[in-house]
Amino acid sequence: MNLKNFELNKLHYFILYLFLTFWLFARSGLNINVGHFTYTHYLFNYEYEFLKRGFVGEILSFFNGNKSVSHEVVGYLSLIFLLILSVFFFKIFISNFTRKNDISKLIFSIMVFTSPLTMQHFIYDAGRLDIINFVIALLCFFIIEKFYKKILLVFVLIGTLMLVMILIHEAAFFMFIPPIFAYWFYKNSFKSSVIVQIILFSVIVFSTFIISTIGIPTALTSETYYQLLHDKKIYIGDSLIINPYVHKYAVHILYGGFDQNFDEGIVSTLFADAINVGLSKWWLIHNFILIFLLSPFFYIVIVIFNEFFLKSKIQTKILLISCFSPLGLFLFAYDHMRWWSVLVTNLFIIFFILSKENNFYKEILKKNIKRFKKLTIFLIILGFVLGPVGNYRSFNFTKKIF
Repeated sequence: MNLKNFELNKLHYFILYLFLTFWLFARSGLNINVGHFTYTHYLFNYEYEFLKRGFVGEILSFFNGNKSVSHEVVGYLSLIFLLILSVFFFKIFISNFTRKNDISKLIFSIMVFTSPLTMQHFIYDAGRLDIINFVIALLCFFIIEKFYKKILLVFVLIGTLMLVMILIHEAAFFMFIPPIFAYWFYKNSFKSSVIVQIILFSVIVFSTFIISTIGIPTALTSETYYQLLHDKKIYIGDSLIINPYVHKYAVHILYGGFDQNFDEGIVSTLFADAINVGLSKWWLIHNFILIFLLSPFFYIVIVIFNEFFLKSKIQTKILLISCFSPLGLFLFAYDHMRWWSVLVTNLFIIFFILSKENNFYKEILKKNIKRFKKLTIFLIILGFVLGPVGNYRSFNFTKKIF
């Protein structure tokens, strides 16, 4: 095979996907563990009142009657969505980009796919509702790409999907909604389309506010609701017992509002938590560790972003800027590493989409890929050594330090 000019067929890509995915799962210990905190989110539903983040639990409740969904079922469901996301990422980052070109592009694509901030992070965070929403967001991108000229169809399809995303988790408004709208604007910026986009965006903003406020529990105290979830029985093997996996803090954060709480047992509001905890010494140290250890990775991202941005039209500039919307979540919650991961992944998705649709951006990307080839190889090795970025903690090795 000529490494400077080769062509991969479907079998090659399938083998490469299996190898990289097995490699990443092996790095995580071949053990996809849905923690109790994450599992508890699948128990929220509309049984007692409408709740934010209760959509997935409501669907699952149809299949479980008066019992809770088992931890094992949530594990299998999480694995399915994780694998779907990995296939989407592989297609965007690798198979669509490296079909007919040199080895440098393939190395760069592997670096992006296996980064601690991309697929490694989502494997680490298996079961998180973000993963389901990411799959839906990528489906929205696909719909826009294929049907952007059919304004009403796109309005109905992605409008419905975005409402579902907000019902699944309201943080999707900052994670994924802005890039979806920006991509639609990038594909179709005619006046008639922009008017429809503004109308739909207004609907999504209003819906997010309503879901985030009326979705805060008021009928039951957090302790009562926790006890009800705990007492509801689940199957563990062949035994039907009370649920030992319910996480009290996962229930408590459901009660936190923007500027008030509806339960005196909740310590603080979202803003207060985000500021008081997020600006504490421990959290700032982990942000510094992340940026310092992955500084070569961030440097490449900044260089590519800068070249794309400076040489683009306004539609592209808005699309690129929209990727930074997860930064808004720093004001609401202290899952800083989680926000960094979504931000960086969004950026690379847009880089690769722009390169696919416009040869101008493809050439910019190719130029920087060749420029940073050795650094890219180093980053693949570094990513495997460091492992995934967490949610609060930058890397697992820091547990041995503090």
